[in-house]
Amino acid sequence: MKQKNANRNFVRFGALLALIAMWVIIPFAIGDSTASAEVLSDIRIGATLTGAPIGGVSPAGFAEWRLDDDGRKRLEVNASSLNLPAGTVLVISVNNAVVGQMGVSSFGTGYFRIRTQDGQNVPVISAGMPVVVTNGADTVLAGTFGSVTPTPSPSGS
Repeated sequence: MKQKNANRNFVRFGALLALIAMWVIIPFAIGDSTASAEVLSDIRIGATLTGAPIGGVSPAGFAEWRLDDDGRKRLEVNASSLNLPAGTVLVISVNNAVVGQMGVSSFGTGYFRIRTQDGQNVPVISAGMPVVVTNGADTVLAGTFGSVTPTPSPSGS
């Protein structure tokens, strides 16, 4: 009787080890990307944008350039406290080259985005490049792209 219980416990322990081994091996065997230990990261370069007060209100903003693991690039410019009429068209330049335009909303904000995944031409940006937002000949916001920041991206996008 004692030998029978010992054999039964041995079989249970063996079955448990086999299940644990399968639990560890199967994701790698089927190529499940969630089991990958690969580290993914985006490269981001940001610029804080500031400007002289317009009618007593100081505009502010932020620009960000991003390169992801798939080689897709994106440039975004956000602006707030723009004391300009709604619909005013502002021109965005990076390193003295025009990259696009954004309109002022009725809330005094502006948003601009270009992405290579949308078929748009996004320039390569590096630390030290200036970004300027203008209204005609007047500079509304200006800043300089800073240091490169690698950012972990568990989703890979």
